[in-house]
Amino acid sequence: MQKIILTLKILATFLLVATNLNAEQEILFYSLSGSNTLTQEDVNTILENEWLGAEFSAKIHDDITVIGKGAFIADVDFNNGNPINKYLVNINTNNVEMLDTLAFAFCGKLLDTIELPAVTKIMTGAFSGTFCSTMFFGEKFTTTTEIIFEEIVFMDGWTTVIDLVLSEYVTPAPDLTKREWQDYMGTDANNYFPLKWKSITIFSGISQELDNTKIYCLSDNTYYIDKDNISALLLFDVLGNQLRKYDDNFVDLNNFPSSVYFLKCFDGKRIKTFKIIKN
Repeated sequence: MQKIILTLKILATFLLVATNLNAEQEILFYSLSGSNTLTQEDVNTILENEWLGAEFSAKIHDDITVIGKGAFIADVDFNNGNPINKYLVNINTNNVEMLDTLAFAFCGKLLDTIELPAVTKIMTGAFSGTFCSTMFFGEKFTTTTEIIFEEIVFMDGWTTVIDLVLSEYVTPAPDLTKREWQDYMGTDANNYFPLKWKSITIFSGISQELDNTKIYCLSDNTYYIDKDNISALLLFDVLGNQLRKYDDNFVDLNNFPSSVYFLKCFDGKRIKTFKIIKN
C-alpha cells in the first residue's frame, strides 16, 4: 500500500513540477521499511524520486515517532555527492517523540517553523547548523510532561534568533526573565554558558482561546487586532507553514496570494486563532 501511495504521489508531483519548478511543495515522509523511525535512507529515496531544484515543507507521517540520525542533512543535497538543491523550509513532526543526533544537520534554509507537538526527548547535536524563526513545543500535551534535552542540542547556538513557544504543560519551566530554557554550550557542568532564546511565549493549551480579542478589517487586505499585550502574532497557511511574524497589531496581506490563512495571537498564556479568507 505504501508503495502504491508513493507511486501516485511521485506521478502527481511530476505533473505539478512541469508547470512550476520553483513552487514550494509539501512532501509526506514515512519510513519505507515500515518502522517507526525516519532515516536518512528514507529521506534520500523519497527526494530522489521527487523534483529537482525545489523548496519543500516536510510533513512527517503519523506512524513515525523518531527522526533518526542524519535524516535531514546538508540542505538535503544528496545523490552521490552531487547537489540536487532540495531545501527544507518548514517541518511539522506530528507524532514524533524523539529527535536523534544530527536529525537536522546544516539545513540552512529552514527559515520558518519547526513544530514539535509531541517531542519529549532531543539528543545531543540534533540541530547542527539549522536555522529557523519559531519552534513550537508541547501542543499535544494534556498533562504536565517533561521534555528531556541532552547536552548541547543546538551545536551552533542558533537559539538566540529563535522564538520559542511552549505549552503550559511543558517541564522544566523556562526562565522568562533571562529567556533561558534547557540547552547550554560548553564541555561539562562546570564550564558552560546557557543559551538565550530570542523570546519565550507560554500558552495554556491550543484549545483555550484568548478572550475578548477582536479583529477588524481596515481595508480589503489589512487587519487590526484589538488586544493589548500580544506577545506573538503569527500568520500560517492552510498547511500549517508559518508565513510571517508581525511586530505590531496590524496585519497586511497585500503581498500574499488569494487563499485561506490562519492568524495565531498569543498573550504569553493563551492563544486565539482567526481564519482569514483572501479573495
